[in-house]
Parts: sequence; C-alpha cells; structure tokens
Amino acid sequence: MWRETTLRRPDGTTVPLRMTFSALRSGEGERLGLISACEDLSAIREMEARMRQADRLATLGRMAANIAHEIRNPLAALTGAIEVLTSPLAADDARERLSQIVARESERLNHIIKDFLEYTRPAPLSITTLDVSAVIEEVLVLLEHRAGPGSLKTARDFPAGIHWAVDAQQFRQILWNLCLNALEAMPDGGELRVAAEVVGDRLEVSITDNGEGIGANDLSHVFEPFFSTKPEGTGLGLALVHRVVQEHGGEIDVRSSPGLGTTFTLTLPSRHA
Repeated sequence: MWRETTLRRPDGTTVPLRMTFSALRSGEGERLGLISACEDLSAIREMEARMRQADRLATLGRMAANIAHEIRNPLAALTGAIEVLTSPLAADDARERLSQIVARESERLNHIIKDFLEYTRPAPLSITTLDVSAVIEEVLVLLEHRAGPGSLKTARDFPAGIHWAVDAQQFRQILWNLCLNALEAMPDGGELRVAAEVVGDRLEVSITDNGEGIGANDLSHVFEPFFSTKPEGTGLGLALVHRVVQEHGGEIDVRSSPGLGTTFTLTLPSRHA
C-alpha cells in the first residue's frame, strides 16, 4: 500500500512524498515487520506544473483564434450595414432592415464576449444552502415564457424542498444553460423533462429533451470551448457548465441518440455551506 503526504523541513519549505509500505515476512510467511520507503515527488510535481502551464498556453492560443473567428463575422455584418446606413442613397426600407441587422449583430457580439469572460474569468465559489427545487421551477417557468405558448411541454420529476449546498448564482447559470440548450435542440417544439433527487451523499439532476440529438462523432467534444453544432452558437455554454460542475467537485454526463434526444446528468457531492 502507499499514500502521498507532505514533509515540512525545518526552514519551512515542504517536500511532496510518496510513502510505500509492505510487509516483511520470513521464509515461512510469518510477519516480522513493516518496510517503508519514501520517494521525493518534487521533480514529478514540477514537471506536472510545467505541463499544466503549457496546456493552459495552448488552450489560450486556441481560444484566441476561435474568439477572433467568432467576432469577425458579426463585425463584417456591422461594417457593411453601417456603410450603407451612412449613405444618403439608402432607401427607408433598407435603413430599417439594416438597423435590425446592426441591433442583432451587436447583441451577438455582446453574447460572445459575455460567454468568453464568464469562461475565462471564473468567480470564486460562494457556497450557500439553496432550495434546488425552487430554482428548477423558476428556470422552467422562464423557459416556458421564452418558448411561447404551446411549443414546449415541460415535465417535472423532483420533490419539493430539495436543499443543497452550492454556489447559487452559478447553479442557476448552469441549469439555465442546460435547459436552454435543450430548448434550442427542439426548434419545432417538444418535451423537456427535468429530474432531481438526492442519492446518498450526492445530488443528481438530469435534463432530457426529445430533440435532434447529438451525433456520435460530436458527443465527445460537446464540453470543449468553442465547439458548437449550432450556426449561431458560441460553443461556450456547455464548456462553462462543465467547468462549474468540476469546481463543485461534481461530474456531468451526456447521453444522446440522433433523432431521439439528449440527456445531461450532473452529479454534485455534499458539502458544507
């Protein structure tokens, strides 16, 4: 057996150690004692830190390239629209149409930047005991209003009064992102089912839609920054969900069948508020 620990030197510095234990036995199998060996892990930890730094820099480079690509399209639309709007020859109906383009693309730019900042500058967790059932209900009511009458059927599979220690703002955000993602997967309407329950010392929340589904080749990439199967998607919504769930010490799983729908299941461990 083995365990990792930290040794503190007299000068206050620390050394990461791996301690291995094995039984010392005689030729007849009689236990005579215990053998302990210590391995200094400093070099390994330094190498791991360098690899993490290199990975962060590589990720930053990919994100910079992607954000530039995402911003270029709405900027081009804005530039073209503004050039025509400033022309004295532009007809009134063209001005109205181009003004709508400016408003839409400006909102799209704002959405891209907002998602990017939320992903790259995470706020520290502020853990409080939250009425999870009430928050789910609030999100579903907002989503029903957004979808419009008759286009979305919602199914609720959770008891009242589930209380759990989470970051309230971030929990609402990831729940909204997952439910909105489900709604967008059902452009012609459909059913959204949200289930929640406490299983042992863990909270499980699942969001299921009967929409378009996700192809097998795309399924393993859905949590990657800037990956999206939607033409207008930034690809940061699910990446943000994945990061927040990990910061809570939890896990998120996705199962999908093209043409049948998708289920996202997040699991959050118990923790003190």
